[in-house]
Amino acid sequence: MGGLTTDRWATLIKRVGPSLVADGLLGEEELTGFFALLDDPAFLDIPQVAISVWAQRR
Repeated sequence: MGGLTTDRWATLIKRVGPSLVADGLLGEEELTGFFALLDDPAFLDIPQVAISVWAQRR
């Protein structure tokens, strides 16, 4: 959730953000804006990921 001291995304993006910018996959202004949103107490982020797998035995 944005605005909390233990945001789930902040730690990850602090590690990979500079590489994403260096590789041209993310703009510096986008990275800065991301952290600005996390610091905004009015911003609410619900980081949920769903992974599905389908397999067939042969």
